[in-house]
Parts: sequence; C-alpha cells; structure tokens
Amino acid sequence: MALRAGGYVTAAVQVGPESCLGPTTAEVVLRLPCLLGSSRAKLRRSRGGPLLERARMKAGLSEGPDVSKDDDPMYRDILKQITKAVGESRNYGLTMAEQAELELREAEESISQELKRKAELERREAEEEAERMARWEEWNSRLEEVKRQERELLEAQSVPLRNYLMKNVMPTLIQGLNECIKVRPGDPVDYLEFFKRLFFGKKHSCIKKKNSKVSQMFLHNVTDNFTPSK
Repeated sequence: MALRAGGYVTAAVQVGPESCLGPTTAEVVLRLPCLLGSSRAKLRRSRGGPLLERARMKAGLSEGPDVSKDDDPMYRDILKQITKAVGESRNYGLTMAEQAELELREAEESISQELKRKAELERREAEEEAERMARWEEWNSRLEEVKRQERELLEAQSVPLRNYLMKNVMPTLIQGLNECIKVRPGDPVDYLEFFKRLFFGKKHSCIKKKNSKVSQMFLHNVTDNFTPSK
C-alpha cells in the first residue's frame, strides 16, 4: 500500500484540505479516505470545467448568449411563437407622459362631473321654483274664487236687511240729518239718538200717519232741549 500510494498520497496531501493534514505519517495513513474523497471531488470539478468550456467554444458561445437581444436568427422563430402565444412585450407601469395624461384626463372628468352636478342642481331648483309659483298662483286663484263666493253669499243674505234699511231706516235718518242741519245742536249724535227714539218708539205708527204734525212737535221739543251750536 505504501509502495502503490506513496506518490499519490504525497500529491493528495499537497492539494488536500487543511482538515486532512497532520504532523505525523500515521495520521496521514489514518486520514487517507478523507484525502481520497477530496481528490475525487477536485478531479470531477477539474474534468467538468474544461468540458463546459470546450462545449461553449465549439458552439461559438464562449461568453454565453445575450438574452436581452432578439436579433439572433437562432431564436427568431422561437420568439415569434412565444410572442404569438403570450403577446407583445409591454410595460406594466405607466411612463411619466402617460401618468401626466392620465392625471389630466381625471382632472377634466372631475371638472366635467362637477359642472354636470351644478347644472343638475340648478335645473332642479328652477323646476322647484316653477312648481312653487304654479302652486302659488293656483292658491291665489282659489282664494279669489272663495272670496267672490263669500261676497255673493253675503250680498244675497244682506238683501232683506238692505231692503229694510232702505224702506224704514234711511228715510228717518235722512230726515234726522236734515233737521240736524237746520237746528245745529251742540251734540249731533245725541240729537240723532233723540230723533230716532221719537220715530222708532211706541208711537211709531202714529208718526207715520201724522208725519207733518209730529215733525212740528219734534222740532218744538228739539228746540226746547238742544241749543244750536255757535
């Protein structure tokens, strides 16, 4: 074992990890499996690296493909199929110009909505005002109609009273006023009251029959009881 592995062990010790090194040969022999495993791993890595490099150089891709470009004829067909299936490349965010345009559009829509709201409010207020005026006019017309009906009713109800006044009261009152003008008493109201009592008292029927005689007696009594005004 020492003859077969002397040079290999020496080389393994030279390239092996520090964890496998020791101060004595006995420790080197005891740690031989660790050295063998480390050497195999390094051998695989050393063999794999050149293989990949040779494959890249053979394919002409020593630096690797540039996936950020799509002008390689090898990938045009694949890119066409991917674009057909997925769609054109697009940016999911907005550019500054698009963002500014969007904000401007939103501001215009907000102003338009505010103008529409104000116009609708003014239209409703105008409709309500027109409706109020129509109701006010209707109420006034109905009130005038009610007043007219009340006047007609009062006139109809006052016909007998007016007839009575015209036949029985007004002639006496006119006569009393004429006598008041002639006599000129100090208190015309008391004079008319006294005149009324004479004509509408218990002797009313006699006064009607003897109007001239009563008038003379009335004038005599009035001149005795009332003094003319200066």
